[in-house]
Amino acid sequence: MAAYPPGMQNPAWAGQASPKQQQPQPMPQQYYNNVVQSQSRPPNSVPWTTGIFSCFDDCGTCACAWFLPCVLVGRIAEIVDEGRTSCLTAGCIYYCLQSCTGCGCLYTYSFRTRLRNKYGLELKPCDDCCTDCWCLPCSLSQQIRELQNRGIDPSLGWEANRAAYLQAPQPPKMQY
Repeated sequence: MAAYPPGMQNPAWAGQASPKQQQPQPMPQQYYNNVVQSQSRPPNSVPWTTGIFSCFDDCGTCACAWFLPCVLVGRIAEIVDEGRTSCLTAGCIYYCLQSCTGCGCLYTYSFRTRLRNKYGLELKPCDDCCTDCWCLPCSLSQQIRELQNRGIDPSLGWEANRAAYLQAPQPPKMQY
């Protein structure tokens, strides 16, 4: 390769800036926003808006979770499953599994996982299956509160909540 004296350009680059002199093109703003958001918070690190043991923040939901969990399972399933599973169907599946095997948590934890992944929520206090197996009423109450804090009313069903659930997830302010 021939060396060119300072101030002279390689004839192949005549009239153009050399690669060292070219300015990088700025990335589109949308790309920048996505990169900054993904770098600012690792996946599934958004805190839940309420704690797992904040059951008594909403006594009605807490009582329903303890005495009629199939109702809350159905409501959560219908929203998280985006209407593909009805409240009645999910509640009946849970009821049958829980009544016959005592393992209804093996059905419910998948909805907790999908809700957590949708909003990038932390895996707390432990794995979703363990959380549902060890304290299902607290888990159901927390999921209902999370949806409500994000502007979704599970008691209204999927159709009434479609727009709110499908819009881009925005983490609300943490409540203490």
